[in-house]
Amino acid sequence: MEEDMLKNVQDKIAIEKFKKVEKRKRKLESILQNTFMFLVGSLSITGIVFATEISTKIYENKYHTGNGFGRAIEEGYIEKPENATALSNSVIENIETGDKIEDLETKVSVKDFTMDNYNLSISFEVELSEKAKDLISADEIVDINFPDLIVSDENNNVLYCMNQNTLDDFCREKNVNYTPNSANEIIFINSGVGTFIESREENKVNVVYAIYTAEEATYPKSKKLNIELNSINISKKEASLGDEEITLSGDWKYSLEIPEQIYNREEISYKQKSTGNESYKLIKANITETGTEIKISTKLENVEYPDSSELSSEKQKFFNILLKSGENEEICTDEILNYLGALREYSPEIQEIRNKQKVFREKYYNIDWYITNSMGEKFKPIDTNRISNDCKYNSQTGELELSGHFDLTKYDLTDEIVLHIKHNGNDFEIMLEN
Repeated sequence: MEEDMLKNVQDKIAIEKFKKVEKRKRKLESILQNTFMFLVGSLSITGIVFATEISTKIYENKYHTGNGFGRAIEEGYIEKPENATALSNSVIENIETGDKIEDLETKVSVKDFTMDNYNLSISFEVELSEKAKDLISADEIVDINFPDLIVSDENNNVLYCMNQNTLDDFCREKNVNYTPNSANEIIFINSGVGTFIESREENKVNVVYAIYTAEEATYPKSKKLNIELNSINISKKEASLGDEEITLSGDWKYSLEIPEQIYNREEISYKQKSTGNESYKLIKANITETGTEIKISTKLENVEYPDSSELSSEKQKFFNILLKSGENEEICTDEILNYLGALREYSPEIQEIRNKQKVFREKYYNIDWYITNSMGEKFKPIDTNRISNDCKYNSQTGELELSGHFDLTKYDLTDEIVLHIKHNGNDFEIMLEN
């Protein structure tokens, strides 16, 4: 009976895959064009909204990490290393066609970088050789990334790495293990990244890596950046969702000194002086060269978060097949597991719970807040790769934590600052002082 059910699922998957392939053939080109325009448009729209909502000057920031970072960069909070260039004898290959050109000289340079507790932004310049033009030219490139990039510091802390094999090789070479937090082993910082092409010029492409920490992780006060990469993935404009992928293989390494202004960064803590609502408590208010982190908490009385752990018995019985089907590899394929998982996620029961969760979040997670200093300047939450506003709700205690990152930097601080808050029907201010 269970095998018949799963066989029926396999048939449905085959039909759905056929439909998707046909649809993909018809709309692929427009999807790619619209996606690219959407990304460009998103940046433009964000800039417009940002410019109208903040009352202070808008500072140039090539990394798109917030106006506070732009303010810090204007104050010199950026490093432009001299001679940070690596030239490698490399091979370029079209993965789809197998076309290959060897003995290329590919130059990759680190043009500049900056770093704080939560962000590590690096600008690279990739210079393609003349021979590479037989497979790719700079003006054809729509995406470029370094899949095995690893960034570490002088203490072998891994600040960024998305490739497990690269991380394993690094640990073997350094004769260390890695854990999230251990004094005797390397610290692996859980990171995310946003990448984009900043500019193209003849055979040169400038690529920005805007790396950021995840969750509560912070970057150490490193004094040196060690950067290594062995491959460069390039996608052409006429690529078809991965087709026509170009790979450059080589060896590019850098060891960069971090200026004292960056590694010796410090946080300035402010405390609560007064509040217009005793139900809200300031947990922390830390200001740095690049921005401000605020965290407050409140308690929700008699409020339950909708739980998705319970399903109707019939539905749960069906999904329990997953627990048994692992013994039959022919039946328990990744496609079937994904399909059944999707069936569960989009079942009426789960969708009803998801809708209730959405209502909960809209009511309690939405917060409208900003900071003003004594000069009347207004600083809104920043919109960056890292989550600007983060909410955590403890259903056991009813405690709700609200976190935000703002554009107020230490360069615009006054002795007192005011946090203006609208949340859950409450409209009040918290006065902060150093």
